Amino acid sequence: MPSIRCFKSIRVPRSISPDIYTAMGIELQMFCDASEIGYDAVGYIGMTASIGLVRCSFILGKPRATPRGAITIPRPELTAALLAARMRRPLVDKLRMRISRVVFGRTER
Repeated sequence: MPSIRCFKSIRVPRSISPDIYTAMGIELQMFCDASEIGYDAVGYIGMTASIGLVRCSFILGKPRATPRGAITIPRPELTAALLAARMRRPLVDKLRMRISRVVFGRTER
């Protein structure tokens, strides 16, 4: 069990940022990816402070399994992009922040 002990040192902050009201810019970043076995979409908040420091916080992730059967990779890639696009509106509404920009992207292989 020595490999499990390393997890005790991992800390995940639960707050987005203590200085969110002093941020110069707040950006919602949405990313997606897919493979033969699954696809996912994640959302991050990126904040720029007045001193130029950038802080990113994980907001939401939604993994999904790819349906069984013979499929090509473009289908789950497009489904992942659709999932990211559908996640954007509820995130913007629930965060109640003045988001200056929304960026969509996908991981490259």
